[in-house]
Amino acid sequence: LGTQDRDTLEIGGTGYINKYLNVGRLDLAFGEVTIGPRLNFPELAPGVTAGSVKPYLIFNEVGLGLDQYFFTYGGGVEATAIFDGGLRLRAAFEFRQKSFSDAPDRPLSRGLNGNDKLVAIELDKSITDNSVLTLQFDFLDQRTRFDFYSNKAYAGTVAYRIRYDDPTGWLHLPWQTGLFLSRTWQNYAAPDPCCNTSGSPFFFFPSDRFDRRWRFGISQSIEVAADTSIILQVPVSYTHLRAHETGRN
Repeated sequence: LGTQDRDTLEIGGTGYINKYLNVGRLDLAFGEVTIGPRLNFPELAPGVTAGSVKPYLIFNEVGLGLDQYFFTYGGGVEATAIFDGGLRLRAAFEFRQKSFSDAPDRPLSRGLNGNDKLVAIELDKSITDNSVLTLQFDFLDQRTRFDFYSNKAYAGTVAYRIRYDDPTGWLHLPWQTGLFLSRTWQNYAAPDPCCNTSGSPFFFFPSDRFDRRWRFGISQSIEVAADTSIILQVPVSYTHLRAHETGRN
């Protein structure tokens, strides 16, 4: 933006298209744009070497099959501070208003209309000159027209990444290895009327939904040129669903 602190206007985009050969109703198309200024604050305070604030707007469009699925608009704000000793703190709040469209094969999609509120806090700390430990906490509140789609999710993540010289000696460019482990708790606001947990076809008892999920994985980045890397990822996810009233898993 031509300021002394090198403030910038950041525009980000994400796109995804998934096409199935035989089951067209699952074809997915997704596009999202975020735009906002990043305002930098060098030497923000004693012990804080740098900081920045970025307010931004969000727009996206999602198609499912050959029909519109939903669109989103909203905004957020992200603040970052770098402290003496290699500690970096990032905090963000994001709000999204979501509007769904019904289709012949999913007549209740409008029941997902509502909004998402996300709070994220992330801490990065240099362990050595070439390694970083990251701790992250996320809270997501999803409000929908149907209470049995509304939920609150809490997630904690720990990650470690290390950068080192090419062990093969072929490319003479650095490699990077990353490990992560996360735990998520997701509690739904009301029982889902789709499911009978009584164990008997003569008595209908729906149960509240409470999901718990473990995720862990490893990533390997191999630089093949100064501006090009090959990245290999192996994520694993384990989900546990539990019904409150019956205890059935």
